Amino acid sequence: SSYLFCSNRFGIDESYNHLHYYKDAFSDDQIRVKSLFEKAEQQNLPLMQVSHMSLNILIDLVSRENVVAIVLLDNTIFINSMANEEAASNDDGSEVSYSGHYVVLCGVSSDNNDINI
Repeated sequence: SSYLFCSNRFGIDESYNHLHYYKDAFSDDQIRVKSLFEKAEQQNLPLMQVSHMSLNILIDLVSRENVVAIVLLDNTIFINSMANEEAASNDDGSEVSYSGHYVVLCGVSSDNNDINI
């Protein structure tokens, strides 16, 4: 089997430090993630830093036979796309603390009946 790890950064986004979900473990996670990327480089694992991967490129990739993408989507993408800004906060008005969701993409279909969420 083969794989390629793509990311917009090989480390932690410092802007997440203020989020409640990450606050207690941010320093430990920063050390852990840095160590993992250093090990990956030492082992010559296939890494590629991309600033932006368009939806069309992602669709092209997962349209190929035997290709699956595991994508970490930033929750702010969902929040910003919502028409109702109240959905971006908890019932008490505080900021949503969890900021990411993993999504598995395996194949492409233009038939709306094939979409599974």
